[in-house]
Amino acid sequence: MKRISLSELKEGDQIAEPVINNFGQTLIPSKTKITVRYINLLKMWGIENVFIKESDNFNSEDDMVVSDETKQHIQMQLSKRFKWQPDNEWESAIFQLAYSKMVKSLTGKK
Repeated sequence: MKRISLSELKEGDQIAEPVINNFGQTLIPSKTKITVRYINLLKMWGIENVFIKESDNFNSEDDMVVSDETKQHIQMQLSKRFKWQPDNEWESAIFQLAYSKMVKSLTGKK
């Protein structure tokens, strides 16, 4: 779970905790995928920050075509190469790019 500002929120993000207005009303329940309509609603209510579910480092469209065993193999290989765990969005993005590249190379995609 990560707290982000409304300006960082984008379509497809998933709400991790319900968004509640000043009157205690739930504007958007948890697990809701964000759409432009929801972003506009949050702007209208003056909501500045929301909690979103962070995507897994090992979750991508290409992930669907590899077995769990292959995913574990890729994770082990990356762990050997990266001597650290991502602890911010930039490091997570780097790790995700490396993971996606390995999946693509194993599946023959470019």
